[in-house]
Amino acid sequence: MYQSIRIDDELLAIVDGRFDGTWAPRAYTDLIDSINGGVHRIVVDLCEATEVDEGAVAVLAAAAVAALGQGGRLFLALTPGDLVEIRDPAGVRTVFDA
Repeated sequence: MYQSIRIDDELLAIVDGRFDGTWAPRAYTDLIDSINGGVHRIVVDLCEATEVDEGAVAVLAAAAVAALGQGGRLFLALTPGDLVEIRDPAGVRTVFDA
């Protein structure tokens, strides 16, 4: 499941279960539309994600390109209390290769 909550210029996107081709298109549209709509800080909560496939990684990298290109910030929450700031789109791949 994918859902998001926007408050002013911040977005919290929550993934519960598999983050794969089923949810990746919706997440892509939501993240990019939010960035284009003025969101400057995005936190993608993956703490409850059971799987993150290549499509989802591509979506997160595209969100990083869009956010960073507009002066925004993207964070991934991998475990409770652990936020990883993505400072470059290649950093998304690094997070999941570790």
